[in-house]
Amino acid sequence: MQPDQIEQAKNVTRPTHLFLHFAGAAVTKLAPPLVQLLLLLLVAIALTWVAWKRLGPAFGLYSLTTLALVLLSPPPYFPLASFDRYLLVDFPVFLALASVLRDHPRARQIVLFTFAAVGAVAAVGYSRKVWIG
Repeated sequence: MQPDQIEQAKNVTRPTHLFLHFAGAAVTKLAPPLVQLLLLLLVAIALTWVAWKRLGPAFGLYSLTTLALVLLSPPPYFPLASFDRYLLVDFPVFLALASVLRDHPRARQIVLFTFAAVGAVAAVGYSRKVWIG
């Protein structure tokens, strides 16, 4: 081994270096899912507004309360963890999406096929004991 390789091996085995290495890797791995969940949150907020305007204040308030409960109790290790799962019970969002897509049959068809494909992949993953969420 070369002297600089020995020094590099010593640095890798130090606990602080290992922690920073794994912490950096964890942040890099968490960035894409966090961006996806932030985009989903923005869509949910927009559809909550649509639900309030088109479906009435009762549906809008239900959706707003659901979003508030999810956002006010985040786990410390990952903000917006399981947000997509919690959004499934926010039915006014789906009603608002249906009202937006009512006059757009092509977009409605794309959304329906996308939901069906994602549901099928999630069902297969669940049957194989893969964590979905």
